[in-house]
Amino acid sequence: MKTLRIIICFLLLSQVFTCCEKDLNLMPISNLSPGKFFKGTEDFDQAVIGTYAVLKRYPNWVLSLSEARSDNTYANVDGQREFEQVGNFQTAISAIPSVNAPWYDCYLGIFRANTVLEQFENNRDVQIDSQVKDKMIGEVKFLRALFYFNLVRFYGAVPIVTKIVTAAESLTIPRSSVEDVYNTVIIPDLTDAIGLLLDKPAIAGRAYKDAARGLLATVYLTRSGPTHNINGPGLDSQEYSKVIELINQITSGGWVDDYRSIFSLQNENNKDIIFDVQFMQNIPGVGQSYLTIQLSQPYFKSLGLPNWGGNPGGCNVSNQLYNLYDASDVRRDFSIQNGFIDEGGAPRPDKVGTKFVTFGNLPSTSGGWGLNFPVIRYTDLQIMKAEAILKGGTPGSQTDVDDIVNKVRARAGIPPLINVTFEQLMEERRKEFIGEGIRWFDLIRMPDIIERMNNWRAVDDVYNTIAPMKNDFIIYPVPSTEINVKEGLYEQNPGY
Repeated sequence: MKTLRIIICFLLLSQVFTCCEKDLNLMPISNLSPGKFFKGTEDFDQAVIGTYAVLKRYPNWVLSLSEARSDNTYANVDGQREFEQVGNFQTAISAIPSVNAPWYDCYLGIFRANTVLEQFENNRDVQIDSQVKDKMIGEVKFLRALFYFNLVRFYGAVPIVTKIVTAAESLTIPRSSVEDVYNTVIIPDLTDAIGLLLDKPAIAGRAYKDAARGLLATVYLTRSGPTHNINGPGLDSQEYSKVIELINQITSGGWVDDYRSIFSLQNENNKDIIFDVQFMQNIPGVGQSYLTIQLSQPYFKSLGLPNWGGNPGGCNVSNQLYNLYDASDVRRDFSIQNGFIDEGGAPRPDKVGTKFVTFGNLPSTSGGWGLNFPVIRYTDLQIMKAEAILKGGTPGSQTDVDDIVNKVRARAGIPPLINVTFEQLMEERRKEFIGEGIRWFDLIRMPDIIERMNNWRAVDDVYNTIAPMKNDFIIYPVPSTEINVKEGLYEQNPGY
């Protein structure tokens, strides 16, 4: 259960960690001296919570840049909505907020993590229980790795910053290769985190050993994917056995019998959730707002929420994805509302993604949705294990793959499969994780992403608004403000 103390700290730390958010967030704390602030366990713990607080925008990142980019959604409103520009593969997107936000947010989180680590180093005389200290160091290393992993998945090569630097120093730090980011920060941080974190979190929403193992397994699976001849997240490293080893070490979590209950306000932090972003219903600054961005104004009005804004058309579920489900698959009707009656009584054909809409418990404000957002799920890790086995990782067999997939299918209420193929496995992932912002990350592990996206475009792009897919579009442009901050410091990613 979430505590009042966490809620208060989420709000307060936004003021404690005040810094410039335009220059990679590398400037030191400006409103409160860290030397005066970090005096004991409570001070450090507040700073750690402040690092977690950056994740409140995580759903916006992955839904804007993974779900909207993928074959899971299709939108045709007016061509000016950000999710349309992203989903239609427009090239002049380096200045739009949804493309820039993850860069600035992740570097804000990295700045906060670096601050905590540096203050532990500079305040060795502060009396803190060694186990508590190790746990907090493990948490910020887990978070720093998560921030860098998202940067690599979205932008490819990025600057490596593992200490607090001045504004002048920040202008001398070039982008490092994806391989260097993995090897210098992400993998060492997660390896350290596994050794430092608790076996189980004392408070829901905090990282623990299995969360770090799960994230590291995701990193190795991503690295193992094809390079697509770009400086993107795939390195063709073929580290599938490492994926299996890490997932086999996970002792927490388990299968939840009812798919729908995984995403219930009354069943948050259930055993399928290894790590998620915590939100609170109807509490400003601690609720999440991504549904207001994702869903349309007519749909909100149909729910009796006429003043919530939204957009004219919404980022709707694609026809191909909807038709992929068996009619008896409980995931389809739970996750997708196929049409609705608008405020004026007229039917609309929109296929609305409703997985995180808390019917019967709607918030009172547009930014007050309280349902937690999953980052690492037990089901996800098990299907990742099956993928690694199919790709040649050991130990594991076809029987293991079939067993995992058929547990997922049985919960969904559909018949089992025999000799599950990679294509069938990825199809099951698509249906299971709809709306969770991971589809694009799955697609870029597929060697045929270009053909796959262009084939989907031929089926779903009825208004002919989506540009042909090409390798350059696997990652996003570096924000234009970063390109312009110092001539020659960064080169823009090809294709933008």
